[in-house]
Amino acid sequence: MTLRGRFWSRVTIAALVAVLGVTLAGSRLADALAFRVATDELKREALAIRGAMEMGATPPDYGTIAHSFGNRTGFRVSLISDDGTIIGDSEFSDSTLALLEHVGGRPEIADARDRGSGFDRRVSSSTHRLEILVAVKGGPGYVRISAPAGAFQWISRRVTLLLLSGAILSLVLVSSFWFAAVFRTTRNYNRLTASLEAIAASRTPSYPQPATTEELNAVLVVKRIEEVVSKLRETLGREGATADALIEPLDIALLAADAHGNVVKANRVARQLLGYGEEERLPSLQQLFHDPKVRGLIDRAPDSGAPKSLTFEFGDRWMLASVSYDAGTGLVFTLQDITPVRRIEDASRDLVANVSHELKTPLTNILGYAETLADGGLDDDTRKKFLAILRSNAARMNNIVEDLLDLARYEAGNWKPKLQRIDLEGHVTAIRDTYADEIDRRRLNVVCNVPSGLSVETDPEGLRIILANLLDNAVRYTPDEGRIEITGLVEGGWIRLVVLDTGPGIPPDQLIRVFERFYRGDWGRSRDKGGTGLGLAIVQSVARAMGGSVSVDSRVSSGTRFEVRLPVHAAGERA
Repeated sequence: MTLRGRFWSRVTIAALVAVLGVTLAGSRLADALAFRVATDELKREALAIRGAMEMGATPPDYGTIAHSFGNRTGFRVSLISDDGTIIGDSEFSDSTLALLEHVGGRPEIADARDRGSGFDRRVSSSTHRLEILVAVKGGPGYVRISAPAGAFQWISRRVTLLLLSGAILSLVLVSSFWFAAVFRTTRNYNRLTASLEAIAASRTPSYPQPATTEELNAVLVVKRIEEVVSKLRETLGREGATADALIEPLDIALLAADAHGNVVKANRVARQLLGYGEEERLPSLQQLFHDPKVRGLIDRAPDSGAPKSLTFEFGDRWMLASVSYDAGTGLVFTLQDITPVRRIEDASRDLVANVSHELKTPLTNILGYAETLADGGLDDDTRKKFLAILRSNAARMNNIVEDLLDLARYEAGNWKPKLQRIDLEGHVTAIRDTYADEIDRRRLNVVCNVPSGLSVETDPEGLRIILANLLDNAVRYTPDEGRIEITGLVEGGWIRLVVLDTGPGIPPDQLIRVFERFYRGDWGRSRDKGGTGLGLAIVQSVARAMGGSVSVDSRVSSGTRFEVRLPVHAAGERA
């Protein structure tokens, strides 16, 4: 036998021994690794389901939730109460749940109760198949995911194949090195090594042209490794796509981080909120947030007794931050914009306070004068005067209530404009004439600048409400012998209505608040002028309901200018 023949004979024997050893040892390792990968994957799914349930805002329907996540993940999903009763299962209808055994004493549930998560492999008494089961504490009590053990056997087979391929490749490479040292250069095997490095780096490998059968076998082995690695990467990509499919539709910002706080996953809402592009790498959670309270929430996440949520200001927004931690997978940090909720709460408190304040004065007057009248002993003139005061205060309270009801109707969308063609000049003149007595008494100069014969398609009632409130406001605040100018025209597809007065004006810092309910810059002086404090809020709500807008411009001691813009409608658009 030649030296080359003896060399390859020994290599062949060594390879067979090595392959046999790898097969025996690798089989156990592959099974253990497959079980570990299976439990890790199932645990990730269980944690994702638990996180989705804990972020839900409505009372859960456990049967629907179990079936939904079962269909999405392809695994059996069981939702279990604290006492071990199955209250939702993706493979059983709600009517058959009572037939399932109590699972409170099962190993995975017992471990989850003590350590937060647990797993087991056994033949299921309900499905009668060998299953891998993983449970995590949370949700209704426990979230358990199970899958047939055979579903993960491909991992064992591929790992075994990879180990065998690696062993064969290692032997081939070692043999080729010595063979090349004796018989020829190692150029082709170096190129094979480069191909392996390319595979590891996710690049396209370049294979050498084999000159011998041994080199051809080595190339085939590396190509097989490339195929196995490619399939493994596809599997990991699908897992990542599954996670993305779960978190991307959420309307809250979600960031997943490892145990050190390094962000490993962020959904679209989180990136938009924090100002990062889809491909940009995010810094750690501690670097993303500078608020000491948020940093403390993140730092204390592993402490089971620490708070798991808080509210804080983020720029001009109010956010609800929540964190959940798992020693094995890291932590999940969520941000929910609760600014609209805070604004509604603030508006509700302001409304109650303002209504109470506005009603207190007339109510106090009514009680005081009523008690005086009840005591008797008043002459007729005084009694009539007191009754007139009672009637005036009762009317003021009634006006406040009516304006509040009207404002609520406009803002709730329960009022819809009904379009009619009207003579704008006649409409403006009719509204002005309702204030003729007050205008004449105070010698006000009210001018209407509306082109004669101008007709528009709009809602006459909405227009009346807007002009009446603006003119009422102007008449109240314009001093005696002052000037009020009402202008109406059609320009650029809009009806423009302008009410200009020569009143005391509004300071710049108060202009932004004039359309708020009950807001008055000078409370005492404004209340003396009468009104409910809701007129301008009603103007704004009606203008918006008609598809328009209202703006204000004012200078102190010079007067105020309100402009309303309403869309011009075609005749065919009538309600």
